[in-house]
Amino acid sequence: MSVPSVCLHAHFYQPSRENPWTGEWEDQPSAAPYPNWNARIADECYAQNAAARLLDGEGRTRGVRNNYADISFDVGPTLLRWLEVNRPVVYAAILRADRQVEAQRAGTGPAVAQGYHHAILPLCDAQDLETEIVWGLRDFEQRFGRPAAGIWLPETAVCEDTLEMVAERGVAFVVLAPHQAAALRPDGGEWSGVDAHEHWTQRAYKVELPSGRSLAAFFYDGGLARGVAFDGWLHNGEVFAERLVQAGEGDGLVHLATDGESYGHHHAFGEMALARTCEMLAERNDVKLATYGAYLADHPPTWQAQVVGSSSWSCAHGVERWRSDCGCKMDPGADTQQRWRTGLRNALDWLRDEARAAIETPMQALFLDPREAMLHYVDVVHETGAAWDAWWLEHGRPGADDQWGRDFLEVERHLLAMYTSCAWFFDDATGIEARQNLRHAACVVDGLRNTVGIDLSRGLLDHIHALEVNGDSGALSADVAEWLRPSEPEPVEISAKLDRQAGTVLHLTSLPGPGPIGDMGGARAFVDWMELAGLSVWQLLPTSPTGYGDSPYSSWSSLSGNPWLIALEPLAEAGLLDAVPVWEGEADDAVDFGAAYAWKNPLLERAARALLADADHAWTAEYQAFLTRADWVHEAGLFWALKRQHGGQAWWAWAPGLRDRDAAALEAAKVEHRELIAVWTVLEFFFEKQWQAMRTYCTARGVTLLGDLPIYVGEDSVDVWAHRGLFQLDEAGTFSHVAGVPPDAYSEDGQRWGNPLYDWQAMTDDGFAWWVARMRRALALTDTVRIDHFIGMVRYWAIPASADTARDGQWLEGPGMALFEALSAALGTLHVVVEDLGEVDPATRSLQQDLAMPGMRVLQFGFGSGPDNEHLPENAPELSLMYSSTHDSDTARGWWDSLSADQQMEVGARGDVVWQLIDRVLASDALWAIVPVQDWIDAGSEARFNTPGTREGNWLWRVRSEALTPELAHRAHHTIAASRRALPRPHRPSTSK
Repeated sequence: MSVPSVCLHAHFYQPSRENPWTGEWEDQPSAAPYPNWNARIADECYAQNAAARLLDGEGRTRGVRNNYADISFDVGPTLLRWLEVNRPVVYAAILRADRQVEAQRAGTGPAVAQGYHHAILPLCDAQDLETEIVWGLRDFEQRFGRPAAGIWLPETAVCEDTLEMVAERGVAFVVLAPHQAAALRPDGGEWSGVDAHEHWTQRAYKVELPSGRSLAAFFYDGGLARGVAFDGWLHNGEVFAERLVQAGEGDGLVHLATDGESYGHHHAFGEMALARTCEMLAERNDVKLATYGAYLADHPPTWQAQVVGSSSWSCAHGVERWRSDCGCKMDPGADTQQRWRTGLRNALDWLRDEARAAIETPMQALFLDPREAMLHYVDVVHETGAAWDAWWLEHGRPGADDQWGRDFLEVERHLLAMYTSCAWFFDDATGIEARQNLRHAACVVDGLRNTVGIDLSRGLLDHIHALEVNGDSGALSADVAEWLRPSEPEPVEISAKLDRQAGTVLHLTSLPGPGPIGDMGGARAFVDWMELAGLSVWQLLPTSPTGYGDSPYSSWSSLSGNPWLIALEPLAEAGLLDAVPVWEGEADDAVDFGAAYAWKNPLLERAARALLADADHAWTAEYQAFLTRADWVHEAGLFWALKRQHGGQAWWAWAPGLRDRDAAALEAAKVEHRELIAVWTVLEFFFEKQWQAMRTYCTARGVTLLGDLPIYVGEDSVDVWAHRGLFQLDEAGTFSHVAGVPPDAYSEDGQRWGNPLYDWQAMTDDGFAWWVARMRRALALTDTVRIDHFIGMVRYWAIPASADTARDGQWLEGPGMALFEALSAALGTLHVVVEDLGEVDPATRSLQQDLAMPGMRVLQFGFGSGPDNEHLPENAPELSLMYSSTHDSDTARGWWDSLSADQQMEVGARGDVVWQLIDRVLASDALWAIVPVQDWIDAGSEARFNTPGTREGNWLWRVRSEALTPELAHRAHHTIAASRRALPRPHRPSTSK
């Protein structure tokens, strides 16, 4: 039976907001309390739609949807770039949604391209028109990994030349407003006006062009779009869904297009209404969700349309809003004129023509084909190093200066950016949008001075002086004159107002929930509690599979995720388990690692085998894509299988061929254990899928994940087995020395960890490739990484393997700055904090300061040595993390109770002691103040997570769900807000009642 299809298209776009000279994003006070409008709208809209909440009858989160996977959308390239740098989790969720839907819907994803700089294309000259379209399409293909089937024309502004250019580049369809259809006809029929047809928007139309090319056009339903934008349809997702169903007719397409910012920014919680709407539509059998590409594939046009030339959705006068005083403006009742629009466009056209004439000859000398070079510059516009070098080899003339060539390309890029449509959309040239375009124009003038020695500043200033603005023309002229000064503007410091935050520590295994061990299934409720409490940093312990002693700091695979952290319920919901059996143990009591192995592991493996057996499962395409990205997973799977084959024996006890990684022996093992290896790869896929969902949910709730990178790996690990040449081992795999730390505040004998030590010279010789891969993986899982035992990077404690304690070790030199230079060269800016506790030597402190990486301060270490102790909260530097306690220390309550009366008097707390200690931590100058969950709930020593130097009774504590109450969250929020650490939250009050 044919049923209507529903396509909800969202247009996401923000203009360029960076300093054109530095590329840094700057403050915009009008976006307060956020630093700029991109940050504000990202938190209110873009992130929310990546993890939109579905609520139960009591207002609790019962589910989450990635709205990008349910709708059709376009995202402006400049916005995608901002998200990639500033909200990488949201950026990844957008790309992931397109990949998932593409795999499920006949190879057509929900994303469509957009003109690169959001210029009004009918007002571009032929060269800029081509560049804007080509750049938009090439940027899309680079990001989404496929050619764009459709393109969103900025403001839906269209003309015949625009359609010809789009069709020439292979685009299959465009989306237009209903009033842009001039006439319609069925194939072979007569032309007639749109008013002669009912439900005429519910089909695709073929648009034939003078060149003989053609493409499809979708004219969205204007009434439905107005309902979303202006009539309150996003107040109730169920009502919205019903309206869409009622609009359907036969097998037609019910579709609308609106600003994507409607869903969460223009309409608070609009993303939740959209999620509920899509959930309801997905559950019905009388309608189906669709994308434009999928609908077009199933319903090729049988009608034709003529398009109104030089028209747009947002101007009743065609495209005059962007060049004349046509009467269209934001505030129709305001006594303002828009004659400045003509003057501004004339000014920029003059600058464009003058600049092109000035650079034409030098460009011929620098590039084999200057026009082709410019069209392909988008491929490397943000690249340096090898990518740029390869591009230059293809496009630059032999012997020409590549940096000189790039300077000319940047002049052309800013010529494009100065035509962004927002400058004309609003009501005056003195607004931030027009000023941004003029900054790009000033950057063009600066670039011309530096490249060809021509100064066009006087001419541009004359044009600006002549503008008939409504606001302060003198201030605008003064600003432009300042931007046009020959000296390069100083970089503007990015606001750090969002850096002062409060966080907590809770390992995933400690989350409450059913089963013998906490897992990602309990994360959503905990993040909701964090949001209510005003906590914005969640510190986790390492999440790799544990080894002997169940310590998260002793893993057999540093790149893998611990399968026991996978929640079973999503596997059952996906049909990979019949049901999740009831756990008969004591839930929320303590971690039971033995039961996790005996009870949970078989269920996980059963689900993995079910996916492997079902080639048509909805997750299969995602799993295959995961395998192409996670090249490490097969090696880990082989190690896991061989450990099973050998009854858990360490790798150095295996048969020599496997122990020493003989090529023939390894190939034979891969064949013999291919099924078990595949099971492991699926388990890692489950972990990755759930982790991505958890991390996206954290980002949408304003929670930063702080991961933990142990400096060392386990001796019986795939890391050591597969890379023996990088460790201090002999040919037989015997360790002469092992890792640890000397005696310190935690242990009189020091700590003998037993991990193998690195051969730092061998690592230096191969450019620290193993460390680069490890850090890349860590930063792919969390927003920031804590490097455990940072001192080991400068000097490390080498303990004879035969020694029983760490007392007999010696200090040896580590890699120091060389390692971090290699990491930065490969990975860019490192979002890293360091554990610098214990005896920190001057060289370690110097390296930390050179790297500007925050260290740790712990309140419990701050007493007994006078007022200058660096661990006292009042002495904590801004570039630090201040803790009330850590996973290695006693809880704040346990520590306090262990103090003598004189020691308690020195601390100076009275009454509600733990909360007074928390207040001191929060009041410090440290950027992040971290209070473990045990301290928020005032738990005693029974809740201590780990006692260094001991092997029994660690890593077992779990928080009970009833301990994390709304009342506790409100109290926490009050004290966090009082310490100025409560971040702005979208559509939430800044303080709790």
